[in-house]
Amino acid sequence: MNKYQVLSILEEADYFKLYKCLNKETQKIIAIKAYKLNINQVEEKKRIEREVKIKKMLHHKNIVDIIEICQKNNEIYIVEEYVEISLSNYLKQGSQQKGLDQNVIPNIMYQVLSSINQCHKYDIIHQNIKPMHIYINPSNYELKLNGFRLARQLPQKGEIVTDYVEARWYKSPEYLLDYRKYGKPEDIWAAACVMAELIDGEPLFPGQGEIDQFYRIVQVIGPLTNQYENLFKKKYKDLKFPIIKNFNSIELRYQGKINAEGLDLMKMMLKMNPDERITAEQSLSHPFFDKLKSKIDNEKGAFIQNKLSNQIKENLKNQAHQDLQKN
Repeated sequence: MNKYQVLSILEEADYFKLYKCLNKETQKIIAIKAYKLNINQVEEKKRIEREVKIKKMLHHKNIVDIIEICQKNNEIYIVEEYVEISLSNYLKQGSQQKGLDQNVIPNIMYQVLSSINQCHKYDIIHQNIKPMHIYINPSNYELKLNGFRLARQLPQKGEIVTDYVEARWYKSPEYLLDYRKYGKPEDIWAAACVMAELIDGEPLFPGQGEIDQFYRIVQVIGPLTNQYENLFKKKYKDLKFPIIKNFNSIELRYQGKINAEGLDLMKMMLKMNPDERITAEQSLSHPFFDKLKSKIDNEKGAFIQNKLSNQIKENLKNQAHQDLQKN
């Protein structure tokens, strides 16, 4: 660890510190997570080991990569890529507080969904998608997903997932009602909530408690299904769900702030029934991203054409030089 120079402390907790560091050999800025655990923190150590295993498995351009790991006694150091700022903090700055430019949102959401799709390919559910765990380079909008502390590989048939998921505002209805049965659609719901904040800078469902969270979801998405109503009564001991008089649909809230394709994608990501929700892979083919993909294809084509043109020029130059030598 001697090759790293600490520049600043980015985050600090009881047994955890996140440092911004300089690799003195490469002159690159990196991040180091430093854990200091006592002998009784067995579960936390398992979480760290699981996070490392998952991130090594995923390896994707839109996921923060692990560079190396060092362990000494009860101390664990995880060296990772450094990305400048979290999306949460970025949205609190200047004009971003009112949301981002419509032309930028497809680029950011495509990267968010690409990172989720990479997780889901390996049957990994992130479980904690939120702006705080998405990091962005403001100069080019390159994005990387982090915050894999609660990530899990989907269990085998007959097993259940029982971890607690943080960040109530990004929880799906199925999690709120029966958290043992959530899966990949949970991440898609959370991604839609992130997209909402990109549009106007405000959380979509900022509930003050679980019941208020449900109230806000129903107010926008529509009534609970019969199955959800029964689960609600079972969980909250026959408490009657509040009557909603003023509905506020996705269209009403975001009309004029995002195009029709964007509204359609959000609605498909926010289906009350998780089985009807669009998958990460399907979402990447949604028309909302057509212009972005066309631009990427054109840039790739121009790059290849320019590279070939330069190669042809170089070949002609070499040929001319050889001809002169012969003469």
